[in-house]
This record gives sequence, C-alpha cells and structure tokens, in this order.
Amino acid sequence: MPTSCVSKMLVDSYEIAGTIDRTNFIRNDKVHLIKLECSTAETHVKTYSSEIGNSDEVLTKCEYEGEDISLTCNGTYMLDAIKALGCEKVLIEFSGFMKPIKVSNPEDASVLMILVPIRSYD
Repeated sequence: MPTSCVSKMLVDSYEIAGTIDRTNFIRNDKVHLIKLECSTAETHVKTYSSEIGNSDEVLTKCEYEGEDISLTCNGTYMLDAIKALGCEKVLIEFSGFMKPIKVSNPEDASVLMILVPIRSYD
C-alpha cells in the first residue's frame, strides 16, 4: 500500500471514464493500455496501436498538483475502478514512476482501489 504520493489528480469521473471508454478498441496484444501524461499545465490520456492508430485526449475538468509524471496502465482496470467508486469526482494519487496508483472517492475514504503501472517502451 502506498503511504505517500508525489503527485495527485482530482478529476471529473465522467470525463475520465468517457475518455478511457472511447479508447477501448485500441489494443496492443488484446490489452487495453493507456498512457497518462500528467503535469500542472495539462493531463493527457493517450493510447497507441500500430494496427489501429492512436488517441490523445486532454482532460479539461482536472486539477493536478505535484511532480510531472508519465506512466502506462491497463485502461480496463482503471475504468472498472472509477465505475466501482460511483462518485462525481475521483482522486488519483501517484506514488512515483512504476509504483502503485491509488484511486479513491475524495469524500469517502472507506473504499480504495490500487492499480499497478505497466512498463512500456514508447
């Protein structure tokens, strides 16, 4: 369990869920990978497949603070975690590069989701 975070993002759950869902058909070896590129200026959700193409969307309803970070994770798992929380805003806390990601409801600490990043070479 991560005990500290280097950066965190408060994002509208409907916006990020819709963004991830729109990229669901872009898969690498049958795995739905998304790349999060987060900075205080803007946050990108990217996907890429050599056979299908790519997607790059900027989250507009997002508050980000902390270190800039870029990591890849399973988009299906991220989407499932966001939907399971069933809240309006989602708090995503990054504990560092290639370290677990905490996904939670900022108003209810009783449920916590943990995602593990995936090493990508892009």
